[in-house]
Amino acid sequence: MKKYRPRLLSPRILAPLMALSFSPLALTQSAVASDAMPGITTQRSSHPQAGTSSSRDRKSLSDTIRSIRDLRRIRPISSQGVRADVLARALSIQTDNHDGRQIAVPWSQAMPGGFPLNDSAQQPLQLMQTLLADGRLQLIYQSWWEDGTDGKDLQRTRTEIPITLPNGKQKPFHWVRNGKVLLSLGIDTFTITETRFSFSRDFRRRHSAVLQSATAFELKQGQVVPFNQVLHEWKSGPYQRLQLMALPGERQNQFRVCFNISTILTYGLVCNTWQVPHNWNYLHTLHYVGPYLVSGGTNFRYRP
Repeated sequence: MKKYRPRLLSPRILAPLMALSFSPLALTQSAVASDAMPGITTQRSSHPQAGTSSSRDRKSLSDTIRSIRDLRRIRPISSQGVRADVLARALSIQTDNHDGRQIAVPWSQAMPGGFPLNDSAQQPLQLMQTLLADGRLQLIYQSWWEDGTDGKDLQRTRTEIPITLPNGKQKPFHWVRNGKVLLSLGIDTFTITETRFSFSRDFRRRHSAVLQSATAFELKQGQVVPFNQVLHEWKSGPYQRLQLMALPGERQNQFRVCFNISTILTYGLVCNTWQVPHNWNYLHTLHYVGPYLVSGGTNFRYRP
């Protein structure tokens, strides 16, 4: 009996296929509701189902081409929202303080517009986003000084959320078909406010809250995530909660990934701002613009 040997795709076929860019076409209006979240929509395929093929690799190639074409119909970002793969990328990036990009200064008003309050008594804030080795997304914001924090009383708020990347920590993501999970955030999270005195190196807990949700939050390929809506919520009782939102930025093709923190001691909006390059696709990266926060009734924005 002749042994079956699957045919490999020629590099001449595979290379241009995977390098297809996503043209900025209009955001689809004929989307269907996602299973993950009522506000998130999923692009419906306009192609007929592929017929029975005698070759597995031929059917796989056909499915991949159809999936890429469907995704190309959705702009990476529009005035209504951002594509799921773009948001997943923003949540999986570790920010750094190169050129002071993690620093937010007191600002005259909520975005957009405004100007820095150079004579404000409020100290600038630093927002750090980190992917921990134990599979958690960590967000820390604290006061910032030009000469560092050593020898100063310091208070910080730390939030950690379980994060799963089914396709690994590739930079950038590998291509996955529509409907596949790109990223998920777990059901258990916590927020802790802690202090460190000037004469000490250790932080002490002031207050902490363990927050839960009934289901995990999933981002799937092909979804459109709307702006200005609560995408997911973790709660503890009627008054403590953590909410995930996507908000527009100040400029075209700019958006913010925000966590609204509400506990007994901490009330604040904590955001990282991202710029989507023109004709962005999964082979590209995002540009980290900087943080935006609302803390203690004061607006803080990345430095101009």
